Amino acid sequence: MAEKVFRGRTEDAELPFLSAEFWKAGLKVVGVVKDVFMAGEQKCYALELVTPVTLDEEEVDRVAIGSMAGLRMAFQAARLNGLCVGDRVVLECTGKTPSKKPENSARVNFDIEVGRATSAF
Repeated sequence: MAEKVFRGRTEDAELPFLSAEFWKAGLKVVGVVKDVFMAGEQKCYALELVTPVTLDEEEVDRVAIGSMAGLRMAFQAARLNGLCVGDRVVLECTGKTPSKKPENSARVNFDIEVGRATSAF
């Protein structure tokens, strides 16, 4: 029986995160979900972007986004439990809502549109 060999490097999977600090009202990213992974207890998504974004003065076309509260709420409003590999995503920041607790950061609000092949259902 033939043996399959799999190889990978940590550096090949490393992606910069689009953190809450990255998002500003009107900022939009468009991409395709390439992977769904866990970072601790947080579900995250690897996106290949249609148009690169600038992070730390470097243009990147592959990023990760975590399950920020505002993103989870946008999923809920769209009647989604989350994203799937292959989803086409348009994600736009609509602003930030200050926290009622001074020790917490502001919630990033999103408008999301997801295109999913019907075979994914």
